[in-house]
Amino acid sequence: MRAGIGALGGFLLSVQGAWALEYQVIQMPVRAFVDVVVHDGGARAEISPNVKMTIASHRFQGTVGEVLAQLEQAADVDVFRFNGTYHVSALSEATTRLVLLEDVEFAVAVKALARSGVEMDKYPVTEAADGRALAVTGPPKLLAIVEAVIKSMKNTEEPLTDEKTVRIRRGIESETVKVD
Repeated sequence: MRAGIGALGGFLLSVQGAWALEYQVIQMPVRAFVDVVVHDGGARAEISPNVKMTIASHRFQGTVGEVLAQLEQAADVDVFRFNGTYHVSALSEATTRLVLLEDVEFAVAVKALARSGVEMDKYPVTEAADGRALAVTGPPKLLAIVEAVIKSMKNTEEPLTDEKTVRIRRGIESETVKVD
């Protein structure tokens, strides 16, 4: 059991069991809490600079993924996991982007996104422009990943072979990720 003042203020009581994490949080910045959770759970996280909210008082328990899912409800943030990293952003950052499919069919593109490991369950993906584009709504990092996966494809029945790397650009930042 660990209790004390959070790194950036607030009170945190954490109990680590064999298979679950448990926290009682009072007046703690979301960024600091996410850092503690991923550290305790041995995970990685990328937190948007726009995540500036504070958790007033809340109890969290479960695995890293379950705790971060509970955080979505408690603090108006969006969390998705890709390539072993949890991406946390403010809900206000969500936007819709049209991604041109060029010579890729919509159904093949959706299948490729599922195979790439992008968790699309909670993000709407719809066909647009008579099948020549798809519209996806979500946080900026997710949209960049979706766009990179689609642009890396050719119209085949077997998109995304065993292993592929994709360069993701967001503003002036650039990142190369491996897609399984």
